Amino acid sequence: QISEERTYLIGGLAENMFRQYQQYFHFPPPKGKFTLKIFESQQELAKYLRKLGLPTHWQGAYLRTRKQLLLSHKTSPREFQSLLFHEGFHQFFEYYYPVSPVWLNEGLAEYFGHALLWKGNLLFGLPHLAHLRKLKKEFEKLPLAELLSANHRQFHKSSDLLYYAKSWLFIHYLVHKRRETLEKMLEYLKTGESIPYPSLLGSFSSLEASLARYLEKLWHTSGEANYHKALFWIQKEQYPKAVNLLSDALAQNPYHEEARHYRGVLLYRLKDYSFAVKDLTTVIRMGYHWPATFYYRGLCYLALWDLDSSLEDLRYAAQLAPHDPKIQRAKERVEKILKKSKN
Repeated sequence: QISEERTYLIGGLAENMFRQYQQYFHFPPPKGKFTLKIFESQQELAKYLRKLGLPTHWQGAYLRTRKQLLLSHKTSPREFQSLLFHEGFHQFFEYYYPVSPVWLNEGLAEYFGHALLWKGNLLFGLPHLAHLRKLKKEFEKLPLAELLSANHRQFHKSSDLLYYAKSWLFIHYLVHKRRETLEKMLEYLKTGESIPYPSLLGSFSSLEASLARYLEKLWHTSGEANYHKALFWIQKEQYPKAVNLLSDALAQNPYHEEARHYRGVLLYRLKDYSFAVKDLTTVIRMGYHWPATFYYRGLCYLALWDLDSSLEDLRYAAQLAPHDPKIQRAKERVEKILKKSKN
């Protein structure tokens, strides 16, 4: 239910991701094709799910019995890509492993689903900021032994995403610290055997301690520690201090989307319009279509007297947030200026 041009773009993206999966897991080529259905909106997807007697709130899903990947189209490229990568991983993985522990399937889907398409390349292993924040507060609420033994019902009954977050952390730890252990787990699944966690992982208490240390390391190397310090100074309206901390966060993690967005906003307030445009443009190129990002870039363009670019951004911001009065006022202001300049 999308345009032909968009279909080719998404098809190419899916093929690119599939090649990455193949390289990582070294699986033989599948027989036949994977089926992908893309609906133009959440409402259209809900209609299809309703016919099948399935929950209508899903934004995407892999239907194992029908072997169909279902997705609703999203305005934000980053949001749609994450949905495609996450649910697409389930479709890929379950072709080879129809039965696997839920934590492993979902953890890998979160790891690969958070890949960033940047300058034509897919970047893996980036910090998942929402998961890091969740785990920073609630890491100990979900013991590892409980996570590893969770079934589908237990895993999905919680709406707070803690199971997803800790699965992502554990997979991130295994991929970057204990790759051989992860590969041994997959070997057991190939033979249809259960994974012998005690022999592969050692004591759970020791592993929990290692995971906690790994989480703390990610908290700092991801830029999160400096980012949250910056938020404190933003509240105090100490913008130069906040910019310095945001710059430190971006030095640690150039793909920290919120740090880059806020630095762009603060640079606008400090009247450094050209550098603000660079930061806000980077956020947009990463695929984040936030109304505020387009709004502030539009204001920067206005200050630089690039009226056409300003109006384009403000119109798009108004499309994303039609009920935001400040965006509407800014858009109307630029429209009046342009009209006067033409007269």
